[in-house]
Amino acid sequence: MAILLGVLALIFGGIGRSKAHRGKATNAGQAMAGIICGAVGIALGIAFGALVLLS
Repeated sequence: MAILLGVLALIFGGIGRSKAHRGKATNAGQAMAGIICGAVGIALGIAFGALVLLS
């Protein structure tokens, strides 16, 4: 579940960042936070999945 939500956060964060870059939105910081949280979510999902599979 964390990997799926992380991918969605990366996608929507990228969309928000590009809209903020074009001047259509003012949420560049919030979009960057979504990208960072999505990447962390994916990394944690992979780490915990590997932990479960290896133990």
